[in-house]
Amino acid sequence: MDDTSVPYVDDDGLLRVGDDWVAITDAQLPVVTLLVERFGRLVGKEELVAAYVAAGYSGHAASIRSLLARVAHRVAGLGLDLHTVRGEGVMLRDRGRPRVR
Repeated sequence: MDDTSVPYVDDDGLLRVGDDWVAITDAQLPVVTLLVERFGRLVGKEELVAAYVAAGYSGHAASIRSLLARVAHRVAGLGLDLHTVRGEGVMLRDRGRPRVR
């Protein structure tokens, strides 16, 4: 994987992969930032909840599930997906398919 395919969050809160980007909401930002920092590796559900709660949001399970569903939809256009390991956590990964603009 080259550097142009590694996602990052810029100073404006945009999730970028190469020249492509999607806007990330303030609520999504703490979770997306954590997933990006650990790109390709599993992030434990407790860590995701802690990041979300630390940013002032509800750690209720339904809130986290809803947030992750919205993030999954948003990152799909960048050729990324969220892989869930039930009871363990979530991994942001490259789908290995061409990106859709």
